[in-house]
Amino acid sequence: MAALGLGAMALPGAGRVAAADDKPVVFTWAGWDEPALYEPYAAKHGEGPEFTFFGDLTEAFIKMRGGFTPDLVELGAAEVKKFYDAGLLDPIDPARLPDWDNFYEPLKFLDTNWHDGELYCMPTMFGGTSVLYREDLVEVEEETWAMLWDERYAGKICPSDWSIEAILPIGIALGVANPFAMTDDELVEVEKILVKQKELARFYWGNPTEMENALATGEVTIAYAWSESGARTSGAEVPIRYARPKEGRIVTVDGLAIVKGHQAPLDMLYDYIAARTATSTGVYTLTEFGMINPNSKVLDLVPEGAITALGADNIQNTLDSGWFWAAIEPGIEEKYENLFVEVKAES
Repeated sequence: MAALGLGAMALPGAGRVAAADDKPVVFTWAGWDEPALYEPYAAKHGEGPEFTFFGDLTEAFIKMRGGFTPDLVELGAAEVKKFYDAGLLDPIDPARLPDWDNFYEPLKFLDTNWHDGELYCMPTMFGGTSVLYREDLVEVEEETWAMLWDERYAGKICPSDWSIEAILPIGIALGVANPFAMTDDELVEVEKILVKQKELARFYWGNPTEMENALATGEVTIAYAWSESGARTSGAEVPIRYARPKEGRIVTVDGLAIVKGHQAPLDMLYDYIAARTATSTGVYTLTEFGMINPNSKVLDLVPEGAITALGADNIQNTLDSGWFWAAIEPGIEEKYENLFVEVKAES
């Protein structure tokens, strides 16, 4: 989901970027400084915060461990424990957010965001990765992750080129207990489907725009996709549907964390977090990013067409049946990567 942003990336050194001590510094992905994401904050304070950018969360972690101290950092839920264990985060008091009571319940108490009874990352948006397909060219009795290796569509399937995203849907479709930590025996079964999928695939996508264009032209008819692709293709001239697999979508959650040692006043930090979870911000993130605000009141303000295009007409079902992206141990991630690379390399 970090690929949403476009713009110049600044690499901060140790210490604090040049900003007034009372002006928050937000460490985030390039492009996430879009004013529409924090309008209520700017309206209250007369201007937005300062922003500095990372390329990925590994870079962010290294910079902060090295002494760079922003006030807020944008995190994926699966990364929160890593930053918490390193002593980089302060707890967040949810009672200070005016919209907390309107948050979807599963997001309030997401295990990855809570440690020792305290909240360390406030959800700001979430999305469900799924299958994107051409309704006019694909015959579907039941939406399922197995569409990504359906033999009827040989040469028309487009999986993700990232090992984790290629492997997780297979594990979920196989019914494993924990797709984020599969056993060696489970990976043997995953490998069989990876081999089959390779034979059926048109190409593996690394750039979502390439995949979206291929769907629009009919070069491919079924693809693994992020929710932002569901949003971008919702207005296409051809019918493209963002599926709700029977096994559940994979749910990714982004949020904001308060950095230990921050210099900006806490009131301003909470104002910025509140702005990111406001209903007005939620309308923008859903219609432009395909990401859903944790504030349940957002859907009252979003055009019905945008809601149905993303399959967001039953968010509670997505949250209740979805697989929340969890932290993957380095050893497990290495196994996934090696397996995927080996299958792709086989002639």
